[in-house]
Amino acid sequence: MAAGVPACATASPAPSSPAEAWVHFDRDHISASGASGFADAKSGRAVTIDDPVRVASVSKLVVALGVMRLVEQGKLGLDTDVSHYLGWTLRNPAHPDSRITLAMLLSHTSSLQDDGEAYIIRLGDTMADKLSLTCGGKAVPQIERIIHPSNFISYRMTGSFAGCTARSPAMWDQSGNLPGSYFRYANINFGLVGTIIERVTKQRFDKAMDALVIQPLGLQACFNWGGRCTGADAARAVTLTRPDGTVALDDLGGVLPACPVHVKAGEDCDLSGYAPGINGALFSPQGGLRISPRDLAKIGQMLGAGGREAQGQAFLTPASIARMRAPRWTYDGQNGDTEQGFYCAYGLATQIMGVATHPACRDRLPGMEGRWYGHAGDAYSLKSGLWVEAKSGKGMAYYATAVADETPRDGPSAFTLAEQRMAGKR
Repeated sequence: MAAGVPACATASPAPSSPAEAWVHFDRDHISASGASGFADAKSGRAVTIDDPVRVASVSKLVVALGVMRLVEQGKLGLDTDVSHYLGWTLRNPAHPDSRITLAMLLSHTSSLQDDGEAYIIRLGDTMADKLSLTCGGKAVPQIERIIHPSNFISYRMTGSFAGCTARSPAMWDQSGNLPGSYFRYANINFGLVGTIIERVTKQRFDKAMDALVIQPLGLQACFNWGGRCTGADAARAVTLTRPDGTVALDDLGGVLPACPVHVKAGEDCDLSGYAPGINGALFSPQGGLRISPRDLAKIGQMLGAGGREAQGQAFLTPASIARMRAPRWTYDGQNGDTEQGFYCAYGLATQIMGVATHPACRDRLPGMEGRWYGHAGDAYSLKSGLWVEAKSGKGMAYYATAVADETPRDGPSAFTLAEQRMAGKR
């Protein structure tokens, strides 16, 4: 264990005790930590802060780190029409003349919406199959790149959208809300972001994230058990359980899953022929990161240090961190779906507490005064969070398993009592 890092206080788990863990950190050190319950109840293995767990939508913030690395490299532009990167035209059929940008995808203002679990796009299907337009037999309008004499680059759309319709209408907000004007949390945005990452890096998403984020930050983590994860990581995996004790996910028995992606019924899981850039949703950029609380804290420390990682090297510039945590959307009473006051200010894959003032907003964890930023996670009966205080750089990472969907929420806060309890650990 590294010098200056306190040992994890791990309680002896009771039978069927659900796993939970937490870490408090400042810019340079872990200041306190703890864990309780079973990582694997069948074997009786107690959980520690070094065990990898699926952290759900906290994954989105980590994906944004990869995006910002590519922005700094000049390979992506936050305000560029993403059709340019995708190689096909992405448009809301109700607003075909309005471009959709990478910043809109990252801030859930793209006008896309989840149609149940339609954001899960299986091996053999493509993102274009789901989200491109069909134009009644005529060519779909395409984006044209124009290089001007001064080397200034602009884009224009060729052709007409008349008669064009969506392949998946239920995945689009077709009301009067223009792209960029309305917040609706949607996992499908990050399937597109993953596809764009693949297109510009020419790597499969899990491998691209390993090169962009996981290796540079010295993390032992992966998306959907791909990338750098090994059997040793699988042997330490936290099995996600439901409140009744049944397994929800990642009951690995110490072995990496034979197939890390969703496949169609009756088809083989053969990734050897996969061409990066057609389906970046395969490795679950919206929620599939497996990472330990200790390594999640390393990400928080980097954010709190303005982009500087533990060895003092610059992972991102302070300007990039500032762009991530600056609100791209703030609730004004009618410009978004807050999900009962949970989302009220959002940056680039970053929730922001302490900004919104509308009385319907309940987006703060008790005891967290001032401005905090990070992301919450919620899937497979797990609740998770990574939060950093903007002023001090201090923060916390946590998760709890076997949390019931109907877990009570205290009146002033839209966070569940389970999340409030974990955030209050000391």
